[in-house]
Amino acid sequence: MTTYQLNNFWNKVKKTDNCWNWTGATSGGKIRYGHLYLNYRDEYAHRISYKIHFGNIPKKLNVLHRCDNPLCVNPKHLWLGTQLENMKDRDKKGRYIPSYGNVKLSENEVKFIRNNYIKY
Repeated sequence: MTTYQLNNFWNKVKKTDNCWNWTGATSGGKIRYGHLYLNYRDEYAHRISYKIHFGNIPKKLNVLHRCDNPLCVNPKHLWLGTQLENMKDRDKKGRYIPSYGNVKLSENEVKFIRNNYIKY
């Protein structure tokens, strides 16, 4: 990274006593990660922080958060792990919420909506 890119990166980080929170753009989805465009690529802020402090990230490894704060870029909170380790960490910390395919509403909720809001 160039000095300009490093300065630009750190200008988007707000350090607290614990986490260093990314204040720049975030990715879409349920869990919002810090996101930036760097060297013609979309990158996650926590991965860039890991690379700055520890070097390259081996293929097939994820950068995981000890603090469970997806916006955190504090290198003390980041560690490398496989996808399986990531899922086990999630489960151990009680963050797993099962989903059932694309189902958003229960059968009772659909009936309620049809009976109360849809006029045929």
